[in-house]
Amino acid sequence: MNMYLGIKNTVLILFLFLLSFEGCSTSYKISNYSSKHEYYKNYNEFASSREMEVTLTNDSSFEIGDSSILKDDSLFLINKKLITNIKILPVPKIKEISYKNRWLGIIPGAAVGFSAGAVVGFIGGVILTAITYNSGPPHPHLWDQHVGALIGGGAFGFIGGIIGWIEGVNYTYNFN
Repeated sequence: MNMYLGIKNTVLILFLFLLSFEGCSTSYKISNYSSKHEYYKNYNEFASSREMEVTLTNDSSFEIGDSSILKDDSLFLINKKLITNIKILPVPKIKEISYKNRWLGIIPGAAVGFSAGAVVGFIGGVILTAITYNSGPPHPHLWDQHVGALIGGGAFGFIGGIIGWIEGVNYTYNFN
């Protein structure tokens, strides 16, 4: 039975480690770049055509659905349907701009789901083996635990991947 406690502790530590990857985010600050121009260039390359949320210094926020460009200390909000409809927002009024990459959330979500499901499936296999064979420690039929871990891990991994996609990975550009 001490073998099962060791396995349980190892799986618990692994699960907690994988749980730390859930809900990851990346934050960009102007101070991390050599110049404001490099920061604006990074934003324009990776974030300008995404659906984003802009938070102003007064903590009000709104969403950008079309496109935006950072240039000369201004954020240009561009409506792709009406190219003449361009709004300009000064950068000093912006606290942060954030967006989600949903596809990158699948991997950590599936990893956490798989590890949780493997634990549940393994424990289910131990219980099933004990009930089925009722002859003391279930060591003669370890395949029940392994099959349970694989089935539980696969099912929970799939569900975790869906949840990870819904949560996504957040990217935030900080301005103040």
